[in-house]
Amino acid sequence: VKELANGIAALNVLLQLLPNLSIIVGVGRRAQSAQAFIMRPGLTFFSSFHPSPNNCAAAYQDWLDIPNQWRKAQHALDKSQTSDENLLQPH
Repeated sequence: VKELANGIAALNVLLQLLPNLSIIVGVGRRAQSAQAFIMRPGLTFFSSFHPSPNNCAAAYQDWLDIPNQWRKAQHALDKSQTSDENLLQPH
């Protein structure tokens, strides 16, 4: 519990330094548990299975899906950047 609280505190400091951050990928159960504590308007949170060898052995199909989970975050980022670029274009 203390490790999670320390991690959330450090992450909140980091988030203040990254005001334009729009997407976070929580990799693993512990990282995913921080979602409720760090969410703010304009921030999208994606969850991913942790790519450790233990997880590969325990849940191989979930482990194989990790690249797809990360692609979803990349797609959302690409989509948000395209929207931002359209806002900057003269009309």
